[in-house]
Amino acid sequence: QYSYAEIDRALDQLSIEITVAFQDKTPQCICVLPDGLMFAGMLLRRLIFPLTLFSANQPPAQPVEQVLDLSRPILLLGAEMGQPSFMAWLDWLAPGAATCVVLLQAPEPQPRATFAALPALVGDKVGCGFQLEGYAANWGGLYLLDNNFS
Repeated sequence: QYSYAEIDRALDQLSIEITVAFQDKTPQCICVLPDGLMFAGMLLRRLIFPLTLFSANQPPAQPVEQVLDLSRPILLLGAEMGQPSFMAWLDWLAPGAATCVVLLQAPEPQPRATFAALPALVGDKVGCGFQLEGYAANWGGLYLLDNNFS
């Protein structure tokens, strides 16, 4: 579990790392919905350089070059790698075209993100975009559910 304060500190550090890497590159950010929405909102307000933002749960039907400017970096923002919607975006983009930025680094054997705010939590999670039957995504902390939760 991570408290709101722990997540806040981790996002401060993550935003510094991303700013150092992309402050002069005007990246294109793709927020992978629904789980990445809260994470993207919390992170993007900390980034102090120009960027563009696109959000959807699935990639568009058009080829990537018709939607994005491939001369600019692409930041793929999501709650955790390995989730089906996140992996669909990775498949749509050319291999290596996107820099993956996540709240939680996925557990092995999932691919590793380039930038991650916190280590993985294994189990059912709620808060910071993770939800249970549509509830609790808005909680500022991140909590593991007990196996007996109903």
